[in-house]
Amino acid sequence: MQGVKKPVVSKSIHLEDYKRCLFTGKEEYRKMNVIRSREHELFTETVNQIALSANDDKRIINQAKYKLLQTLA
Repeated sequence: MQGVKKPVVSKSIHLEDYKRCLFTGKEEYRKMNVIRSREHELFTETVNQIALSANDDKRIINQAKYKLLQTLA
């Protein structure tokens, strides 16, 4: 399973969550209900997944922690 579902992002992740994740380095988890199939049997499952993480290798934050810099790949 990849990513966080769009309704979860729009309803439960706010700017304060992004700031807290970025400045403290803690991961944010969100619960999602998903429909899965195993051996042709459908069922629903609640998944607790990482929604925000400060471990992004394409963006860095400088020592003063006030400016987001993008690295060139």
